[in-house]
Amino acid sequence: ILIEAIGAGTNLTANADIFSTTGHVTILVGHDITFTATADVTTGGTGTIDIVSATGSIDQHDNSRIITADGDTRLHAYIDIFLGGITTDANASLIAFTGSIFDSGDAFHGEDIIANGVRLDAAIGIGLPTDHIETKITTVTARATSGGIYLHETDGFIVDDVEVTISEVQANNTLIARTDAKQSDIRTTTGNGSIVIWTSTGAIILNDGTATADNTAIVAHGSGNIRIEGEATTTTFTANADILSTTGHITILVGHDITFTSTADVT
Repeated sequence: ILIEAIGAGTNLTANADIFSTTGHVTILVGHDITFTATADVTTGGTGTIDIVSATGSIDQHDNSRIITADGDTRLHAYIDIFLGGITTDANASLIAFTGSIFDSGDAFHGEDIIANGVRLDAAIGIGLPTDHIETKITTVTARATSGGIYLHETDGFIVDDVEVTISEVQANNTLIARTDAKQSDIRTTTGNGSIVIWTSTGAIILNDGTATADNTAIVAHGSGNIRIEGEATTTTFTANADILSTTGHITILVGHDITFTSTADVT
């Protein structure tokens, strides 16, 4: 499926589902993309989903879901992403080029992102201090600035590499591979952005990754604070790479064991 509106001011509103059994789904729109309540985008097998707003935002109602089976999912918005929910057994990438990634609500579908790996990149922030992005993932990497990064995981996470590749459907029904390159670590890069990431259960593992191989896993810029929390009494924490803030406060609260391996510093 290819749905394309190339005009710079063109908008798309989906009031009903977009569905392929196992094919690829590509939605390319000049400005805003809106998915209203119960408007899902679904494919199966190794089909991928690619949704791109060239100059606007992606606004997904809390009761809308983007679903793949074994294919990656990619959301690119020039401004903001208001996230209803993504479900995939593969990886997901969300990029807000000039804005933020927000949670559209918590009334439907549980976690905002259910995936094997998630790659998050926002020019300002990911989640809010009062409304975290809920995830159920294995591996996570994230970039933001002054708005900070706020994530609530269900059952444990690994900070490491995530790469996403989708098949973009062309007007002649051929496919072009589009890749969001491998990204590592959780970082705020400017603006004194803080990082709060916590899990209800499971293990927390911090790895350096290979996309930025500098022996760091979590970095808060300037006076940005860091809080890493494992809520359950059985939760364990293993740092295989550094945790760093320039002048901010760092808090690590874990229900059970905390391990810092060789060269894993907290600074």
